[in-house]
Amino acid sequence: MLSETDFKTKLKRIYDEEKVRLGDNDLEDVVNHMLRYIGSTDSELRDNLIYPYFYKLLREDCLSKEHWYRIIEVCIGEDYLLYKIDEGQTDGVFKRSFTVLVIGLFLERDKDKRYLDEIFSVKVMKAVISYIEQEKDTRGFVEGKGWAHSVAHAADVLCIMAEHHYFDEKAISKILSAIQKSILVENPYIDDEEVRLSLILPKLLKKESGENIILNWLGGINGELEMLIAENKQSIRSYRLKWNVNNFYKATYFLMNQKNLSINIQERLLDYMHEWHEKAYS
Repeated sequence: MLSETDFKTKLKRIYDEEKVRLGDNDLEDVVNHMLRYIGSTDSELRDNLIYPYFYKLLREDCLSKEHWYRIIEVCIGEDYLLYKIDEGQTDGVFKRSFTVLVIGLFLERDKDKRYLDEIFSVKVMKAVISYIEQEKDTRGFVEGKGWAHSVAHAADVLCIMAEHHYFDEKAISKILSAIQKSILVENPYIDDEEVRLSLILPKLLKKESGENIILNWLGGINGELEMLIAENKQSIRSYRLKWNVNNFYKATYFLMNQKNLSINIQERLLDYMHEWHEKAYS
């Protein structure tokens, strides 16, 4: 097994030579190393080499169906998607956050390839939702190590999931519940996480009963926010909870308005934003 530094040199050389179609043995070796260092704190290796090389391998059909299943099984395991998830703000977030992105690459490509069967696809989507529900490290950019962005990356994958052919509409409520947990955190979002989370809603609107489910869900968010603020009056926690929720409302409203989607949801969001503004400044 190559050291991280040696593998980075090798992968850069592959890029420089534009050598995508490797021999079988070398391909296995490169994939194993990419998985090993998927959560590296070296942002060049992680962001600019490993992640885009997974994309190239998928786009150029270098991976067999057997590769797909093996790689995804590794990714949804506790040593990857749930790696050190209970430790708070540690470097483990990079492994989790970039693992979920790679899972998203496979789900996106599967819309064309149809390699994954229904049972396995549902298993993967459940694993992603479970990860989002448990993720506590919501940092965006980490100085010296680059983008962790676990919430934004997870949101991107939810968008892909919602358009997958095996997406079960019964999972809409589970996805919305996971988003709600991501919004109602006291760490203020400053790197457009709330915008990325809002992008899932137009996808869900396309589903039967999507609008009613989302309207009920928004009511649930607002009710939970009221309860949390009542329990934490005049605290910095209540301020930051309200900050995240209101910014999510704004991002969702402008997205819906721009795309001319659901007047009912737009009006509900305006009502909530007006309500919170009145409470804060009247």
